[in-house]
Amino acid sequence: MVMLIKERYWGFYVEGREAKALKNDIDIEELAASVVSGAVELRAAVRSACEEVARTLEIPKAKRKWIQEHEDEIKEAGGDSEIAHQAWINGRVDELVYLIEPDVVDALAGDGEDGDDEDEDDSEDD
Repeated sequence: MVMLIKERYWGFYVEGREAKALKNDIDIEELAASVVSGAVELRAAVRSACEEVARTLEIPKAKRKWIQEHEDEIKEAGGDSEIAHQAWINGRVDELVYLIEPDVVDALAGDGEDGDDEDEDDSEDD
């Protein structure tokens, strides 16, 4: 879920970006195939897959734990734990998008090739 992050809650977003990458089982080839089929745009497909992975962070028990661990920082930012938690999740999602998208692009580049060497270039005409 994309949301606007209020002034003092940006720190939570940044913390999310800097956190260890989310464990995921995103099927890169399947994602690339959905893009090639025209079913979905590249950025939307990658973001949607990453948001699905991040849903585990929104489980009530995990959310309560995160809020408790960040209680002081949340108070300093203005006291809204929902905004703080969502900003952190957005950071986690954006970082995963950043990490996954190049793999999907690589899979797209490989789509339709008939075994030719990927490192070949068109400089033979020189």
